[in-house]
Amino acid sequence: MAMLKVDRTQLIESIRVLDGMVMRKRQAKAILKFTDGVLSIKIANTTVDVHAAGDWPGAARIGAQMLFISIGSPPTADPVTLSVEGNRFLIERRSTLCEWVESKRRRLTTAH
Repeated sequence: MAMLKVDRTQLIESIRVLDGMVMRKRQAKAILKFTDGVLSIKIANTTVDVHAAGDWPGAARIGAQMLFISIGSPPTADPVTLSVEGNRFLIERRSTLCEWVESKRRRLTTAH
């Protein structure tokens, strides 16, 4: 299971930046990747980075609308837990459908 802990304030501010910059929000997809202590959230041609800690060996693709809705009544936990369980992406207890693609690097190292 992929799971990250993310600073609440940084996460909310980053999603607000994306919310202000992304057109056609209803159709937009968000891609979440984690590298070297940084969670990158990309929607269309815009990417924001948030410091994070945990294990996220791939990329999650979700409907961006879920992120925008999540800041309407933001999670109270700090840090915020993001996770992928099966085909579900969760921000604390809120979940949405998710397409998970495991990183090639992880597949190579676990194949031995």
